[in-house]
Amino acid sequence: MINRLGANASAITYGVGESDGWDVVATVGTVLGRDAAEKHVVARFSSVLPPGQSQLISVPLAVGERQQVLRIRRLGDQIEVRVPRLHVTPMPRVGAGTRRL
Repeated sequence: MINRLGANASAITYGVGESDGWDVVATVGTVLGRDAAEKHVVARFSSVLPPGQSQLISVPLAVGERQQVLRIRRLGDQIEVRVPRLHVTPMPRVGAGTRRL
């Protein structure tokens, strides 16, 4: 399955059913820059997803661009791959009245 993660990024995802879960592989490609100094970055992520588990892969983009996330989720005997809208919840600052985890 191919998912577009932005103007300069995409992911190819596939899975193979194994006895301990789905072995899911996502290969993400990003193009940085738009001129002669253009650079291509490719990363591969692999995980075994048992029922009910999910994996999130975030893709760094240029400053000012909306960050994209690829969500891979195991639903029963199937794998769902989505590019959900990213909703950012700010984390509280560590300081007076807060605890480190």
